[in-house]
Amino acid sequence: MRVAYLVGEYPRTSETFVADEIKWHVRNGIEVRVISLYPAKSNKAEPVTNPRVVNVFTGRDTGLKQIVTGAGVAAAALLGDPKLWPILYRKGYGGLRDRLTILGLGRALRRHPELQQLDVLHCHFGHNGHYAAVLRDLGLLDVPIITTFHGYDVSAALTGGRTGRYNVLFKRGSLFLPISEFWVDKLRKLGCPPEKIKVHRMGIDCALNAFREQRERGDAPARLISVGRLIEKKAHLFTLRALAELRERRPDIDFRFDIVGEGPDEAALKAEVSRLNLMDRVTFHGALPHDRTLALLNAASVFVLPSVTAANGDMEGIPVSIMEAMAQGLVVISTFHSGIPELVAPDKEGILVPERDVSALSQKIEWALTHEDQWAAFAKSARRKVELEFNRETLNRRLSEFYGSVSAAAPSHQQR
Repeated sequence: MRVAYLVGEYPRTSETFVADEIKWHVRNGIEVRVISLYPAKSNKAEPVTNPRVVNVFTGRDTGLKQIVTGAGVAAAALLGDPKLWPILYRKGYGGLRDRLTILGLGRALRRHPELQQLDVLHCHFGHNGHYAAVLRDLGLLDVPIITTFHGYDVSAALTGGRTGRYNVLFKRGSLFLPISEFWVDKLRKLGCPPEKIKVHRMGIDCALNAFREQRERGDAPARLISVGRLIEKKAHLFTLRALAELRERRPDIDFRFDIVGEGPDEAALKAEVSRLNLMDRVTFHGALPHDRTLALLNAASVFVLPSVTAANGDMEGIPVSIMEAMAQGLVVISTFHSGIPELVAPDKEGILVPERDVSALSQKIEWALTHEDQWAAFAKSARRKVELEFNRETLNRRLSEFYGSVSAAAPSHQQR
């Protein structure tokens, strides 16, 4: 079985689920190639052994340099293959940035013939699936396309007035894998054929996340942690404000809060920490290798990630970081948002509050920190849920079965 992954950046610290899937495939005899639109921009990303990586663009330029570089790649692609010319004028292929990306991808496929000798092309995120589907629409790619939808790739199309964004993909794609039931109905509203949709969760390595039921802190400060990019939908701002309320209301509760992640909101969040006078309570760790993140989780007792719908419509799928916290036995506090309630049953496997409700969040954090006798019950239920429904080993076996079924059903399967 020969599988290629099409992703935006590889490897990427905030998308360890892609690298984890690939590791599993390689260990189980699947030949993997990675088509990455851009090379990794962080040296903290963990490399994966064995798969060959083809970078479509050599760097993530900005401004005028991006336009010049993109135009150069596009011109080279058009001169190298006349079949790419319809991308310039046919409807449904997206805006200028989409078309430049597709031209760059078409050029990469021509320069690497082995990418045409595949059984399946797996695209993480709908926009990457769209790029592949356009090339298949033009007859430049002859391979079944599986697309995993994570959340924002659907919500952005719905809220941004781009309901026809994935028409070509829905026509040319073989299988669509939303990561939660929440997104199934949304995909149908966008026009995805129901018979091509199957919910397929993201999962974690339960063996790697050692369960620790007893987390009594004794006289030490309570340790809270959040893991997620520093962007609006992760709602770190609301967590900081909730903690400030808690300190004001209950000065007797001593706590420390660790934030793992990087992103464009870092400066604003640090300024908020200063404004709220939480400098002695909050530590920003930036992006960390997975093993160091797991170590911080293991040292904490409560995990807080009150996800919200961002102003631009961006939403979560089901955060992997919540799964890892549950697997390790932390008390999870999150929100009634997207597919999170499918992972965290309220008051059984964790605690959920309404989005953007700082007071409710603060009160639930206080409750968690003052009810240590309840931690074990939450921990056992949460661990059981992750083992049964979000176990990466089980999910990856199922994914490999999907590969086999769509490959066998493809008209050109025998030629490949």
